[in-house]
Amino acid sequence: MKKRLKYIDIARGIAIILVVMGHCDNFEQWSIERFAALFFMQLFIFISGYFYKANLNSVKDLLLLIKKKCLPIYLYYLKFELLFFALTNFFLKIGFYNPSTQYGSKTLSYVTSFKDVVTNIIRIILLAGREPFCGAFWFLVTLIFVVIEYSVIIYVSNIVFNDSKKRNRFINISVIFFFIVGCIMRYTVSIPRISPAVTMLLFYHIGGACRRKEIKFNSLLLFLTSIVGLNILYFLGTISINSNYFKDPFFLLICSFFGIYMVMYTSKYIENHMRHLSLILSYIGKNTLPIVALHFVTFKIVMLIQYYFGSISFSELGNLKGANNSNFLYILYVVTGIFAPLYINFIFEYISKKVSNILIQVKK
Repeated sequence: MKKRLKYIDIARGIAIILVVMGHCDNFEQWSIERFAALFFMQLFIFISGYFYKANLNSVKDLLLLIKKKCLPIYLYYLKFELLFFALTNFFLKIGFYNPSTQYGSKTLSYVTSFKDVVTNIIRIILLAGREPFCGAFWFLVTLIFVVIEYSVIIYVSNIVFNDSKKRNRFINISVIFFFIVGCIMRYTVSIPRISPAVTMLLFYHIGGACRRKEIKFNSLLLFLTSIVGLNILYFLGTISINSNYFKDPFFLLICSFFGIYMVMYTSKYIENHMRHLSLILSYIGKNTLPIVALHFVTFKIVMLIQYYFGSISFSELGNLKGANNSNFLYILYVVTGIFAPLYINFIFEYISKKVSNILIQVKK
């Protein structure tokens, strides 16, 4: 069992907080969503690759590794995509979804035919689910493809080369090749979920390399440079990994480096100097999946309060990213989007544990 590193959990916690902050951000002067988008996806992929370690010498090894790393993510994705799809008509009826609102590339309507049910279920099974409340799941799908790509490269390197230097050279060249292909796709044709995975493979590889080389992330100069650099780059271009869009490859690389270094340095500092905050952030970092799955739907808690007091209309209740127009509401959205999913997950796990213990006692 891999040993957990607290600063990595803290970094993951910071990253998911930035995601939630971005997803309820209505600020025009300085958008947190736009700022976080410069690096947060690359950071998640980097962290995911940090612990990658595998000895793949056969197809069986390859398949077992992919199953171990990808199946839990896939089942989590499947569970919530199917759940929210099953509740589509209910959400439309109570106003949580608005038929006149465009949710990404999807406009919602009542599911009324067997054909609609089958078509949507097949799409979900094939990792093409588009349920609005699962909007952040594109990251999970991309991560699955990244793990598969990288594992295949490792497997091929092991069966073709006996020399470790040649294997490493092959892996490095392959990863760079995929990155170049991803950049070409940015300017030509973009395949949903596939194109981002091709581009992001590089950062998965870099994550593992940084762990093996024991990069310290302790340079104050680089940390300050990263903060200043990101704030300058914010005004020079945008990044949307979901669409495999970035100003240019160099812009993507420099934003990624600055963002990853800034968060990793911050995480190590918090671990060493801010005990209570480190406990909170590491707990959040260990439980990112419930937040990914539930933060959009828990925004509705705040929106229902707003609707009750008449500050938003029934149609606005269907806004996926909330309806905050003040700093107080923004903080309320962020806190709710982070801690409500954690509370729901805690209750669910508590009940599951109690039921499991009861069943064990009954069997005895």
